[in-house]
Amino acid sequence: MEAAEPEPEIHEPEEQQRSCCDRTRLFIRGTAFLIYCSHALSSWGDRMWRFAVGLYLIDFHSDSLLMTAAFGLSSNISIILLGAFVGEWVDRTSRIRAVRLSLAVQNSCVICNAVLIILFYQFQTEVRTEWNGGMFILFQIVVILLGVIADLASMANKIAIENDWVVTIAAGDKDRLAAMNATNRRIDLLTNILAPIIAGQIMTYASMTVNAIFIAGWNLVSMFAEYLLLTMAYRRVPELAYKKKKEAKPGELPKSNAEKMFGRFLILIRGWKTYWSQSVRNAGVALALLYMTVIGFDSITTGFAKTQGLTESIISLVMAGGALFGIGGTMVFPRMRRSIGGTRTGIYGFGSQLLCLIPCVISIWMPGSPFDLDGRPRCVNATEMINATMVNTSMAPLEEGTGCIDVSPSQISVWLLMAGIITSRFGLWMADLTVTQLLQESVAEHERGIVNGVQRSLNTIFNLIKFILVIALPHPHTFGILILLSFSFIVMANLTYAAYSWTKRGHLFHVGKLCGNVDAADAMLGLRGEAAALSGDMLSGYAEAKTEPRV
Repeated sequence: MEAAEPEPEIHEPEEQQRSCCDRTRLFIRGTAFLIYCSHALSSWGDRMWRFAVGLYLIDFHSDSLLMTAAFGLSSNISIILLGAFVGEWVDRTSRIRAVRLSLAVQNSCVICNAVLIILFYQFQTEVRTEWNGGMFILFQIVVILLGVIADLASMANKIAIENDWVVTIAAGDKDRLAAMNATNRRIDLLTNILAPIIAGQIMTYASMTVNAIFIAGWNLVSMFAEYLLLTMAYRRVPELAYKKKKEAKPGELPKSNAEKMFGRFLILIRGWKTYWSQSVRNAGVALALLYMTVIGFDSITTGFAKTQGLTESIISLVMAGGALFGIGGTMVFPRMRRSIGGTRTGIYGFGSQLLCLIPCVISIWMPGSPFDLDGRPRCVNATEMINATMVNTSMAPLEEGTGCIDVSPSQISVWLLMAGIITSRFGLWMADLTVTQLLQESVAEHERGIVNGVQRSLNTIFNLIKFILVIALPHPHTFGILILLSFSFIVMANLTYAAYSWTKRGHLFHVGKLCGNVDAADAMLGLRGEAAALSGDMLSGYAEAKTEPRV
């Protein structure tokens, strides 16, 4: 014991003097830093491409949203149908091979798409007229197909890194795992703000072609940089080279040729069965329910905000404010999880989001709201229901002279809506990080891929339901109905997570702490009873001692 004491005494003064430098040096030299750098490069390229591809498809058909809708629908359906297949492939493939292949496929598809777009702008007239327009149709099909393949490869890479590598690197340290998850989410939030801004500036002040060249160059450099960073991380952590395989059950017969032939078609069913058998299933379903919402900063809500008089500049600032609240949530999450545990942190995350979204519901009936169920939209100015707002949304534009009811140009409603969405980002990202870590900790190593693949499919299903509802209720005056439906799904998410917490902990809150006075009185009564019983025992013992003969 004494031999171990001098070590902290010798190093403590030096560490106090150079604590900041030492921590920075250790952080940069650590394996986690390599993962963060790789994630930042990947996330930046992904955000730039997602922002740009929608604008390119719209530019191909300036009078129609058909190709944009086709791309979004194709991507969502492919993830729903193939999510389990992708996850199962990650499970049965070595870690380094899965990462290398997914990186190569994702970046190669994006680079090919960028090159095709560059060639299109150089030979636009020929492409549109060749084969009586057939070449133009083929060109768009290839762009969408490559985009879908890139999305699937991106999903495989995220499952491998975020749901498997990170868990192995943390080596059972839940605090370290929470810190790594939170840092990756902060990177996502920052790139989600900055990457579209850079891409938008290039498109505006240079050209669409220059932006495509920039995207192609970025993905080319990023592919090799990520490959190098992840290879270094792989070599630093020997545990990454060993991956547990699913053990065969005793007495299990080898698969027949028919089973081997149709086995791939059964992976989808097996994936959902595996997911549904997980103890953390309800937490995952709760997270998926949050995807069925228009009360967030997606293209639908930003388009609605524009119809209510907010400019693009103001909307971008509002989105930045929401991202800052989200970053705040990622910073609080590790500390709160360490203090009260992961499951309870999720209750506060889901609950905080729900409470912050109440103003969004109230905004439906506030001054300036276009909500009207009689079919006649109310708007600030009928001519300002511009078609440009519908570029990234499924909301149908209104034509002049459709019976728009003029109301005062108040923006109380839309600002109350924005305030609720901004503040709700804090709880949303706490809830997201909670469920992510619960999945990481609870799912067996050989099932992480297929379970997280099904989880992403489930998320996409509810996201697809949202778009279907928007198509059914496309006008701004029916947006209030979408808000109410979204809020109801978030309530269901809270109830579903509460059911998971109750199953795991046996209660939602410590009732004793909430009813401290009652419990204190009961405790005092209990202590008095115990004291009386103890006194009785002592007296009886004393009487027995007196009756015993003395030696």
